[in-house]
Amino acid sequence: MSRLRTAVVGVGHMGRHHARILGEMPEADLVAVVDHDLARAKEIAERAGTQAVDDASKILKHVDAVVVAVPTSFHHAAASPFLNAGIATLVEKPLATSLHESAELVKLAEASGAVLQVGHSERYNPAWIAAEEDGFEPNFLSAQRFSRYPFRSIDVSVVLDVMIHDIDLTLSVLGSEIERVEAVGGCVVSPSADWADVSLLFTNGRRAQLSASRVDTGSSRTMRMSNESGWYEVDFVARSTKHVRYDGNESLTSDICASMGPEQREAWWNGSVKTTSRQHDTAAEPLRLELRDFLSRVENGGVPKVSGQAGYAALALALQIDDQISEAGKSRVRRAA
Repeated sequence: MSRLRTAVVGVGHMGRHHARILGEMPEADLVAVVDHDLARAKEIAERAGTQAVDDASKILKHVDAVVVAVPTSFHHAAASPFLNAGIATLVEKPLATSLHESAELVKLAEASGAVLQVGHSERYNPAWIAAEEDGFEPNFLSAQRFSRYPFRSIDVSVVLDVMIHDIDLTLSVLGSEIERVEAVGGCVVSPSADWADVSLLFTNGRRAQLSASRVDTGSSRTMRMSNESGWYEVDFVARSTKHVRYDGNESLTSDICASMGPEQREAWWNGSVKTTSRQHDTAAEPLRLELRDFLSRVENGGVPKVSGQAGYAALALALQIDDQISEAGKSRVRRAA
């Protein structure tokens, strides 16, 4: 297999990791890293064994695939020339800052036949991959994603920067038709929301509760999914899963519970409730798995795991949540006045 000519546009926090990994991948030839800060580009280029460029137009005719990892507000401008030229493009999440810009990127990819993938890397977390393979079908899920203040990506809210991971995961397992959204949130140190809590009701009756904060004291990323047979928990940080399921053939009533002694209760529980806990690969890099999948789509065709349409759907819901939080904040200000 010939090596695909690749480049990374924007080598800030995420871009430098993309450059490092692409520089190590045998199936990729990292021909350049691009950044308007040429000194930073040269630093990353030296580490990755490639050249530094300060203008993306210089590499347009020399690449088969690119990763766009510039700040979100520049995603549309940075990705458009490549998609228009039919060059496969992986755009870091979120796809853009507006639905109009996102739709344009999707249309450009469709018109040129270029692969468009969105960088929701949590889809490639080994714990999530295991959950998908286990095939648990939830009726309800709750997700919590908390971190200390990042001092970056503050050009967007916590919904677009952090919660959007869980929005994407939720849409992938519960469906994309939303009947009702209820959101609250607030600014702590940023001009946009630093924390948010969201309730979602889907047209199929399924529900989700999402919480995110970038002003917490530590880091945690978990999701618990439930149905009539039990629950399934994913710990994205620990890369672990736990499945608790009811295997009994009868429902407990108050009378049955009252008639049981301690030993009977313990025996019933141990016989009817099964717990499976698993530790998954902690050394695997979701970003590396994501890039490998991206290059495979470029080489072999097929729809990416997180397509442009999936990225658009996640952004649409995230913006709806943001708008609701913003309107609630304005209402509080008006009432106070």
